[in-house]
Amino acid sequence: MQSSNNFYAGIDQDIDPKYQKEGTYRYALNAALETKEGDLFNISNEQGNIYDSIGFPAYKKIIGHTLTDNSDIVLFLYDPDERPEHEIGIYNPQEGTYTTIAKSGLLNFKNPINAIFRMKNACTRLIYFTDNTNPYRVADITDTSTWVNPVDKTITDINKIAFTRPYSIPSISTTQVKDGEGNLDYGSYLFYIRYLDESLNPTNRWVPLSNYIPIFYGSETLITTTNTHNADNNTASQYYASKANKSINLNIVNLDTSFKF
Repeated sequence: MQSSNNFYAGIDQDIDPKYQKEGTYRYALNAALETKEGDLFNISNEQGNIYDSIGFPAYKKIIGHTLTDNSDIVLFLYDPDERPEHEIGIYNPQEGTYTTIAKSGLLNFKNPINAIFRMKNACTRLIYFTDNTNPYRVADITDTSTWVNPVDKTITDINKIAFTRPYSIPSISTTQVKDGEGNLDYGSYLFYIRYLDESLNPTNRWVPLSNYIPIFYGSETLITTTNTHNADNNTASQYYASKANKSINLNIVNLDTSFKF
């Protein structure tokens, strides 16, 4: 049975148990914060688990798990076979049933799995997991159609659940500095790009797009007599220079349109 008590004063072991102050606790076994965020100070003891092998192959071993929003448990199963078919599935402890989410040797499980469960937009259920050997992965378990065959539950594209999935590197076909169309500080500009997916997960690095693009006094050549090569934005500096009325236009090609941002 699940029970809950309000402990607003924390742990206290400095007095005799018979004088234990209200709102304190002396010892906690298998205690868990009431919320994952830790913003509530109630502590509750959670229901325990018993081993139940119903629904998944006995030769596969549980090497990781995470609790979901409705008390279902996502299980990560290791297959020791010569042609391994590692597996992710959901165990329902109330009904004692197991449902396969996805399976494939492409999961390439090597070590115990660390995993967390998250909700996105109050409707999409996501699992983030890693075995500290393979790349970090994030999988949508609400709609698996983009990465799992619905018939046999085999993974169709492992890259679809990569936290930082592969991407094409863009390039600049033309760069143009225009007079009279901007408000830039004097100096040199260097452009990089980074992709974000629909969950705002970024690619693993910034990709350089351009060489240094100088913004200086004049239309084409640097007029050194004005010391603009040492231009300073500090108004008290002898090299102070106001902003240039210039802009930089880039024409970027080969963008990876599989990313939303």
